[in-house]
Amino acid sequence: MKRRACLLFFAVSLSSVFGAPSAVGLLPQDKAPVEVAGEERNPFGKHVTKGPEAAVETVSEESVVRAVISRLPMGGITRGYGVNKVLLGSFTVEEGEILPDVIPNQTEKVKVLMVSSDKLELGFVDKDGTAEVRKMILSFDLKPVVRFKLGGAPAPASKEGATAFDGVTKKDDSGISR
Repeated sequence: MKRRACLLFFAVSLSSVFGAPSAVGLLPQDKAPVEVAGEERNPFGKHVTKGPEAAVETVSEESVVRAVISRLPMGGITRGYGVNKVLLGSFTVEEGEILPDVIPNQTEKVKVLMVSSDKLELGFVDKDGTAEVRKMILSFDLKPVVRFKLGGAPAPASKEGATAFDGVTKKDDSGISR
């Protein structure tokens, strides 16, 4: 018993030395319950706006889907039989089809509205089946670009008017290297 009293005294004295708060604060039994009607949404999700500067951005499924799709890399474009297809991440998409789900349990459907040589236009499908109101346009440039230039001196030419490929063996018409 003496030992427990000493340890308790030691813990209390240490907390007072290091500035620990003496009161715990609001306890669970002191909280007031909030009544929510059946048709009402989460009251903690409501935002009070007090003018144009108080606009609060909320996270919706559409915004998450937009963020994921905008981060997908564009890999290439193919044209054939009157149809353009684009490699968007691991999906090959063409005009008029519904994009596969990009997040788990996705309820928003995304339709490919247009595929051109420099942009991809997507639309979120509304309840009436149209996808013309909420659009997303992804621009891309698939031209080849030199990212790294390897250093080094060019190969010296052995004689006047020679090029760096003069030492390369060539095959004649019969397929024999000379």
